Amino acid sequence: LPLLVATISFVAVNMLALTVVPTYQFLMVKGQQMKNAAMQLTNVTVTFGLFFLLHDALGFYAIIIAYAAAILCSYTLANIFKVRSGISTVGQLFQQRRILVLLAFLMVMDLAIDRSMRGGMSSIAVIIAANLCATLLVFRFQRYFTPQDVERYFGQFPALHRMMRTVLVQA
Repeated sequence: LPLLVATISFVAVNMLALTVVPTYQFLMVKGQQMKNAAMQLTNVTVTFGLFFLLHDALGFYAIIIAYAAAILCSYTLANIFKVRSGISTVGQLFQQRRILVLLAFLMVMDLAIDRSMRGGMSSIAVIIAANLCATLLVFRFQRYFTPQDVERYFGQFPALHRMMRTVLVQA
């Protein structure tokens, strides 16, 4: 069970962390490296702080909680920087709640899949497929890909191009 909980938690939290990457890039291009450093310092501080506080009581689970909390803190700080830099409005950030709800749902779903299938390789395959679908949904809702991006990456493969445009680009 600890390995399953760790895997599901790390996948879900890393999907959330993917939404911070454009903010890092924007801040670097705009010469605001100190904000990036602040996000990274927050991440490291929260990870180590929570790990040392929780390790004796929770053991292995302290790693999971510390890592997830650190990513959530970096995510929150990135959103604050997005609003202050004019990249996003507060209203746009509230739309991201759908992503958080999706990640929470995914974690519960993954645990339910594992429990109902009684573990094993088949449950891992189903969990991987569910996480892949959720990742594609996150990319779509966060509007990571424009029609031009899909053309650039998949234009040479017409069938794949049509499918990826349908899956990744929000109309």
